Amino acid sequence: TKISGQWFMAYQYGMNDTVDFNKFLLRRAYLTFKTKLTKNLSARLTQDLTIDNQGDDAGNVEVRFKYLYLCHTLPDFSIFSDLHFEFGIVHRPWLDFEEHINAYRVQGSMAMEKDGLFNSAGFGISFFTLIGKKMDNNFTKTVNSHYAGQYGSFSLGVYNGGGYHAFEKNASKDIETRLTLRPFPEKLPGLQLSYFGIFGKGNIPEQPDFLLHTGFLSFENKLLILTGQYFTGIGNSKGSLLADTLFNADAFTGCSGFAELKIPKTKLAAFFRYDHFETDKTNTSKQIIIGGFSYRFAKKSKVLIDFENQDIGDKKNHYFAEIALEVYF
Repeated sequence: TKISGQWFMAYQYGMNDTVDFNKFLLRRAYLTFKTKLTKNLSARLTQDLTIDNQGDDAGNVEVRFKYLYLCHTLPDFSIFSDLHFEFGIVHRPWLDFEEHINAYRVQGSMAMEKDGLFNSAGFGISFFTLIGKKMDNNFTKTVNSHYAGQYGSFSLGVYNGGGYHAFEKNASKDIETRLTLRPFPEKLPGLQLSYFGIFGKGNIPEQPDFLLHTGFLSFENKLLILTGQYFTGIGNSKGSLLADTLFNADAFTGCSGFAELKIPKTKLAAFFRYDHFETDKTNTSKQIIIGGFSYRFAKKSKVLIDFENQDIGDKKNHYFAEIALEVYF
């Protein structure tokens, strides 16, 4: 059995509309247990600790399960390798993939999750495979060892739809899929093109439509990471993005770009991110700019200083500066 942990903590100073604030906060704390049951069967349990923001328990530490699943591996087949299924509270196809390219989850969630479209885990079943063999050690040790198929990777799953911290409120299921291609594995191994789609219903009894199409371009090497994405669709997983009182889902479009530049021969890096999101009927518009510097220590742990400015509807003064800490063991 292997035990690991990951903690996200921060101190923030900023303004929310017209109210100044400064606070220490626990964003997330994960504690993971993994064990191998048989040659092809393993299990994982990840506890998610966060601060309850609602109800009579607001302010208390809340504990829930982020992942709780059995994983069954399959033999390599044709050009596919590392085939496996997860059953239970499982990884959904997208966010774990993106967060292993943009490693700044400590600063905040990725663009589509931040926009309230879906989250990273859910009740259901997921299938994953690499396309081609795993990349050679030079790439996996110095750039990225996750989802490192020579020609790309693929994932497909069926889920309740509400995410790992929501009850199922209807009988529908969401189908989610990701296809990632690595077009030039020899010349440009860090270049990947991805499609991600969700086909389902919002998690309320009225079952509004939820459709999402995402195009994602990423490039990674030892010193530079660049990503760009564009997404469009209708509705969201919660069933809260509605165009009217008849429970018709509202349409949306969005984009996000991210860059990280590692300073040679140091553990320092600079990063920048831009998000844009807007809806059709409800006329919601949001722009977010994030930038800062990070220092890595003890392998995957890091401390960062960053600034985030949000332009959300009528809230023109929503920003903060922070010192954030990610501890990984």
